[in-house]
Amino acid sequence: MPRLLAAWRRARRSPPGPPDRLAPAELREVARAVQQLSQGLTRERSLAGSRYMDDPALLGAYLLFFWPVSYAQARQVMGELPVMGELLHLSGAALDLASGPAPLAFAALDAGAREVTVADRSATALAAARELAADAGEALRIRQVDLTGAKPGQSDVGGPFDLISIGHGLNELYPSRLDAPERRAAMLDSWMGLLKEGGCLLIIEPALRDTSRNLLRVRDLLVQRGRVVRAPCLYRGNCPALIKESDWCHAERSWQRPPLVEMIAAAAGLRKESLKMSYLLMASPNSTWKSPNRFRARVAFVTWAVDPKAASASRSKKSIAPSRTQPSFAFSAGT
Repeated sequence: MPRLLAAWRRARRSPPGPPDRLAPAELREVARAVQQLSQGLTRERSLAGSRYMDDPALLGAYLLFFWPVSYAQARQVMGELPVMGELLHLSGAALDLASGPAPLAFAALDAGAREVTVADRSATALAAARELAADAGEALRIRQVDLTGAKPGQSDVGGPFDLISIGHGLNELYPSRLDAPERRAAMLDSWMGLLKEGGCLLIIEPALRDTSRNLLRVRDLLVQRGRVVRAPCLYRGNCPALIKESDWCHAERSWQRPPLVEMIAAAAGLRKESLKMSYLLMASPNSTWKSPNRFRARVAFVTWAVDPKAASASRSKKSIAPSRTQPSFAFSAGT
């Protein structure tokens, strides 16, 4: 957290302050921006698809509040899925799409990736990612890419990759189009061509009903294209959670909130006692489906209001969490 806070203060040309907390005036400023960002992305959805990362106040709110949440979500998923540990320790090439200031990229690095490329349309967000990487002693490959128009083979991102990730960005693509699920599925399918054999695509989305259901629609479209699901559910047909409009599913994880996040949440009137998200892990092209007995993903507290016989999340007490001895971003005291 001190690195994120220091980067925020440098961006606004503030004098140095306490390394682990905000001054009262700073807290009020950040809380207002967090409220605006939360309302625009989770309630009214008026900011979804907009260039809010180019707004210094909103980018600052993202860095201090939503960045740690996104990092923790990705780090938990990457740590608990055995296939992720195998991938990232094999050769460790990762690509983070719609990266913003790169919370998922740092999660991949701390999970064992050796080389990470970040791609986003916002030069401001990429500049923040570059600064965070320099401060952490990491070397991110930075590429400015607009996913709504870019073709993977013409984007200069390199590849192939063991892991391609997109965190909380899929729902912001084509937000006003009726054919958004089809466009999102086609876009993801094209980027999956940059995966190595045995690689995976990881998508993390907000745990809202609409964003979760839209992710399931994309999941079904990818399966119809012949793509294979690795987690969290190995059901091979169309997802039964879409049968009723009132149903959706998401995962929930416990976490130890950084004190600064607690402070901002209280000031903004928000609750972040747990990590809630919807996620999907897709296998590289030409993969085959795994048996639930051979591949198990630990899924805790899954909200799934459908017949458990039709769709069930495999459970296991086993959890593999590969990590560095000195992660770039860990949110324990003094880090």
